Amino acid sequence: AERILRPPPILFRLLRVVFGLASVTHVFGCAFWLVKVISNDEEEVVEFLEYNGLSASANVVEKYVLSVYFINTVFTTVGFGDIHASNTLEQVTCVVIMLVG
Repeated sequence: AERILRPPPILFRLLRVVFGLASVTHVFGCAFWLVKVISNDEEEVVEFLEYNGLSASANVVEKYVLSVYFINTVFTTVGFGDIHASNTLEQVTCVVIMLVG
């Protein structure tokens, strides 16, 4: 009976990888948004949001999803081109993220 209730070790490894990827994506998604806000004035941030289909009053979840979408795009491809770095600080941040990803 004990063997039936014990999950296989591969399940724990898989969960660890998934949790690790989710954690890295979260951290870099938050870092991307922080750099976006720090390196642009409010008008440019609003323009960025509107360009990506969000309103200036977008909530935190919508901004988070946009950031995580961008980070997943960076990690998995060269990029779609729909979201891109728009100044030097953002470009440097993206290069670091690409090297880690």
